Amino acid sequence: MMRELKEGIIVREIMGAHSTNTASGAFSVTSPTVYAFKKEKMIGSAKNAIISGYFSDMLKNYVMQGGKVRYVDFLVAPMIAFKGLNVILA
Repeated sequence: MMRELKEGIIVREIMGAHSTNTASGAFSVTSPTVYAFKKEKMIGSAKNAIISGYFSDMLKNYVMQGGKVRYVDFLVAPMIAFKGLNVILA
């Protein structure tokens, strides 16, 4: 997926999804660590990132999904790429 996207941020874990506003779809979650990549190479990482946006906008800005599936508790999902999310690196 990194080859097709050229550059971006990888978020492997989020916390706080339970605080999403179900009426508006607004969300703000944190991630303990995110990784930046460019031209298929990892170029850095940051701790305590905040990712926010609206769920409906996120679905409209879907880019692609990867083939590898990840299992986390009851969730089974591939890597998914979105554009246009707000990311604040703390």
